[in-house]
Amino acid sequence: MSRISFATNYENEQVEVIAGWDNPLQTFFLDILVDDENEDIIYSSMYQGDGGFFSLEDAKKALAVREIKVPTGFWEKVGKKSREEIYNFGTLFSN
Repeated sequence: MSRISFATNYENEQVEVIAGWDNPLQTFFLDILVDDENEDIIYSSMYQGDGGFFSLEDAKKALAVREIKVPTGFWEKVGKKSREEIYNFGTLFSN
């Protein structure tokens, strides 16, 4: 599983935004957690839709609707790590 994150403010709380690729589920994921000892969930793609595929575009929309700005290069890092994970996963099980 790849995991890229950044900290930001959302609705007057410090939060951690985590995005990446989940190889076993073969889907992207996005979590927004309150950055404290409880790590309350503000948003998790795991609880969205019918449990099907969650795309990088879905992740971008989920942040945009909350007006959360991402650091420059964030989505490129998420995409790059996901491609590495997909390649490594495929190589592992092709032998």
